[in-house]
Amino acid sequence: MNKLTRGKITGSILLTAVLALSMPMTVCAETYDIANGSISVNATTSGQTVTQGSTTRDDNAPVITGSNIYPSDYISISADSGATANVTLSNLTINDTYDLNSPIETSGTGNVVIELDGTNALSASGGQNKAALGKGNTGSLTIKDDTGTDGSLTATGDFEGAGIGGCGGQSVENIIISGGTVTSTGGLFGGSGIGGGSSGSGSGIEISGGAVTATGGEQGGSGIGGGGC
Repeated sequence: MNKLTRGKITGSILLTAVLALSMPMTVCAETYDIANGSISVNATTSGQTVTQGSTTRDDNAPVITGSNIYPSDYISISADSGATANVTLSNLTINDTYDLNSPIETSGTGNVVIELDGTNALSASGGQNKAALGKGNTGSLTIKDDTGTDGSLTATGDFEGAGIGGCGGQSVENIIISGGTVTSTGGLFGGSGIGGGSSGSGSGIEISGGAVTATGGEQGGSGIGGGGC
């Protein structure tokens, strides 16, 4: 091999290394099965982590699938101020029976974005006044289907809980639905379809896309808005 050939090869290797270093670093999305236990998603301004069992990993685009085996298994999504938590639900079913948590609960002062892929169903039950998708974060909660997968979500609240929104007595605001097929039903005793739990208000609710059916529970629960008294 002559010196010129070796020089070309060396130059190619150096160029490849420079290009690799200049490329943005991304975190590949992992798939998590709720059958393996509760899942916690935590977003900060530094990034996002996902914890299941004893394992915590960096993941900015987790996909959660499967069906829960134990009623104590649920999903918590937390977003700090200035951060946005991103989660994809893909053919997920959580039937939450006789437990103190909603099937999915959000918290923190940041925003939460949920992408819908496939058929997803959340059902709160057991007389705990829970929402199926409980909004506890003070930022916005956005539900969407940007990937064109005909994503859907069916959410059914328990007793005084909303389908999507507040648990019994809880007021909520800033819920956005921009895509997907969403069917949400409030709990029997005044939970709204989308909005406040029984005796709670619902405001800043925006439907900008998708197909949405929202039905309030008996005793005055609204389809979209406040819960009944």
